Amino acid sequence: MREALPAPSSRTNDVGSVPWRRRMSGCDFDRLIVDNATDFAMIATDVSGQVTRWSRGAEKVLGWTEAEMLGEPLKRIFTPEDHAIGRPQTEMRLARETGKANDERWHLRQDGNRFWAQGEMTPLQSPNDELQGYVKVLRDRTTERLREERLSLLVKASDGLLSGSDPDAVNQAILESGIQTLGFDQSFTYALSEDRDHLRLIHSVNVPPEQQEQLRHAPFTLPLCGIVAQQREPLILNKTQLSSNSRYDFAYKEGITAYAGYPLRGRADLFGVISFASFHCDQFDPEALTFFSTLARFLAVGRERLENEKTLRNLAHQLEVRVDERTRELLKTEETLRHSQKMEAIGQLTGGVAHDFNNLLTVIRGSVDLLRRGNLNPEKQARYIDAIADTASRATKLTGQLLAFARRQALKPEVFDAVSRANSVGDMLDTVTGARVAVRLRLPETPCYVRADLSQFETALVNMAVNARDAMDGVGTLTIEVRCGAALPPLRGHAGSPGKFVAVSLTDTGSGITSGDMQRIFEPFFTTKDVGKGTGLGLSQAFGFAKQSGGDIEVTSVAGAGATFTLYLPEAERGHEVIDESRAGTSSGEGAGLCVLVVEDNEEVGRFSTQALEELGYKTRWVSTAEEALEVLQGGKAGFDVVFSDVVMPGIGGLELAKRLLRDMPELPVVLASGYSHVIAQEGSHGFTLVHKPYSADEVSRVLRAVTSDSAR
Repeated sequence: MREALPAPSSRTNDVGSVPWRRRMSGCDFDRLIVDNATDFAMIATDVSGQVTRWSRGAEKVLGWTEAEMLGEPLKRIFTPEDHAIGRPQTEMRLARETGKANDERWHLRQDGNRFWAQGEMTPLQSPNDELQGYVKVLRDRTTERLREERLSLLVKASDGLLSGSDPDAVNQAILESGIQTLGFDQSFTYALSEDRDHLRLIHSVNVPPEQQEQLRHAPFTLPLCGIVAQQREPLILNKTQLSSNSRYDFAYKEGITAYAGYPLRGRADLFGVISFASFHCDQFDPEALTFFSTLARFLAVGRERLENEKTLRNLAHQLEVRVDERTRELLKTEETLRHSQKMEAIGQLTGGVAHDFNNLLTVIRGSVDLLRRGNLNPEKQARYIDAIADTASRATKLTGQLLAFARRQALKPEVFDAVSRANSVGDMLDTVTGARVAVRLRLPETPCYVRADLSQFETALVNMAVNARDAMDGVGTLTIEVRCGAALPPLRGHAGSPGKFVAVSLTDTGSGITSGDMQRIFEPFFTTKDVGKGTGLGLSQAFGFAKQSGGDIEVTSVAGAGATFTLYLPEAERGHEVIDESRAGTSSGEGAGLCVLVVEDNEEVGRFSTQALEELGYKTRWVSTAEEALEVLQGGKAGFDVVFSDVVMPGIGGLELAKRLLRDMPELPVVLASGYSHVIAQEGSHGFTLVHKPYSADEVSRVLRAVTSDSAR
């Protein structure tokens, strides 16, 4: 018969009413409570820190029994690092002074392993507040601590491995710093060899040098990394598996009791292996395995990212090479296009130039025939001589303009007077526009300087003139006007500029431009002409030249009332200009005994030059090569006041001669002469005075006197 339970009463909560409690002493009851709190280590010490009580929880957490620890110093559970800083004494002092001392740090177990504990020490006091000892309570928080540290390592791994420039180095640093946290003793990182038949150790942790050397080239037959590489799958082994399988004997005999290996794979294929080994635990805990697996994935992704970036860099380099090649081809094509544009304009000039030359030659030949008769009176002789001289000047001007216009060169900006050049182009436009188109010039008396490519400037004017001629069907008026200090108006959606520009306008009296054609007139190859009568490159060249020179072209048109093309170029400060025969003065000057060294390889030109200069009062010496000139001047100026040299000669050219003399004898002026020189066209005159052939004796005299006067100053 069962005994009935006592009825509830107000004394239910009185521990003294419990029969088993009444049978126990107070000390026994306290001991029962302490021993049943096995998740905590509860330790009591005397005032000197010697252990006086050791709970079952302390045995479970720390490993020592109560019998082993009674009378022992509590500092045995502290690490050597804490001993060095006096941590046990510090905790007892804080407990006495403040009532408790909290800590969270590594402690030691009986087997020497460390564990992370959260603890508190409080003082034990008698009823009259006398210190009797201390109570230390510890709770094992190793699992939480390891979880936090592993999470922190994963964060570092994700940052470094997924975005860093050297994932292998990041991986090595993480493993070296996390060896205790992750619970492994050795780590190996392998890369697949280029021949893909063995592994190559590239990083390791806690691996002796001699073992590292053995693993520099590990065949796939070498356990355990070779098995991982062959199977392309993770290999996780505990102590039992290692000891019971002959495939793993090699590793087990080396003392490995737990192993985890992971293939490093990209999207394409295997490129390495990472593995972890332990000598003290029977198996890795699940959280450690999760960390290893995640780290392997991060490392694989980082490696693949680097490979992809390398591939992209190679592709980018190949693209740059191709772009560079295409750019060079494009520049070559542009140069060819510019030349073809110029050839088209020259073609427009050819017929008229041939006609003009025939007229000039007719005058010269007729005058010479009449002079040969010998029965002419002095007045008629003078008239025919003047006719020959005048005709020769006109021929000189025409050939000089044509050569300057047709010269082939890269874009080369220089400062020149747009008024003078527009005037020169206007003079030869009759040969382009024909006799039924009247060319009128409205030019200011003061120069307007621009900095642009002179050849392209002249080409643009001729191209616009040809376009105007065709718009007028060969009959009408073409007006060329130059204005200085003009403002650039807003054009084609681009804001204007208040700066100073030189405006060169060509106005025709043609039929005008339709609104539809107005939008396309500057497109390459756009033309309204019949097939075979135009390429559509002329206005495109003019527009491209304007843009490259920092300017623009404005087009205004009224249907049935013609059109005006205005070329805007930035105004420039006056600079050094090449002396041109078309603008040279004709006033003669006496040589006044000046001594000239003439350097000319052409015998006829050399003889004429010396004779003409001597007639004007100069003293001359003629040499046929620059080498002879340098030999004559080897000892100094040798009494010469100026050197007058051709540009194109065998051996050392005139420009190189001038440079050497400028270097060695800067006080000796040099004047260069050339009909057309590719050296001058491509490199410029380098600051030397240049006279164009054919030249007159008066012109040469004027230039020689000018440069010697400047030198004398």
